[in-house]
Amino acid sequence: MLSGLSKQRSLSSVTPAMLIGNSRLDPLSLGMMGMDNREAVIIDIGAVLTKVGYAGEFVPRAIIRTELLDDCRGETVKVFDDTISEEELYRRLVKFFRELFFKIYHLTLVRYLLTVAKDRRIVIVESILARTSHRNAVARVLFDAFDAPSVLFAPSHLLATFSFGVSNALVIDVGYSEATVVPVIIH
Repeated sequence: MLSGLSKQRSLSSVTPAMLIGNSRLDPLSLGMMGMDNREAVIIDIGAVLTKVGYAGEFVPRAIIRTELLDDCRGETVKVFDDTISEEELYRRLVKFFRELFFKIYHLTLVRYLLTVAKDRRIVIVESILARTSHRNAVARVLFDAFDAPSVLFAPSHLLATFSFGVSNALVIDVGYSEATVVPVIIH
């Protein structure tokens, strides 16, 4: 009578190693989903537009311009500019993320992200051609100014394959300032 019951497993005995098995859950996707049942916030900062959403969703929750109002000159400026100093880049990133999280936080009450930076993991989608100084500045701003629990920088070409569930693809990315063609082969 109890032989059928003794072979059943409880859900508490499932480990991350069992989940990986033959599924598409590799270490990168586990880092984005995490084991706390809350999806990471995905931020794709482009030269002109920034897209924000949750991991596992096919479309972003919000798309906003990657610019901010310069207090001194009273005009809009790009957040990433190769002609500015490292301190100015840091200042612009702090202001940009503060405005981004403020806009998102106030829009969330109706339809966008229901989170703040220190509540969830953050995934920054970046081009493989992105400058290391930009990556370091973004990480410094998110950790120092916004107390992010974790930040993962993931290549946009690899993330493009996730929504289709494929391991091999030829990704063509046409952006505002660059176009790239990258083969993605995962063994």
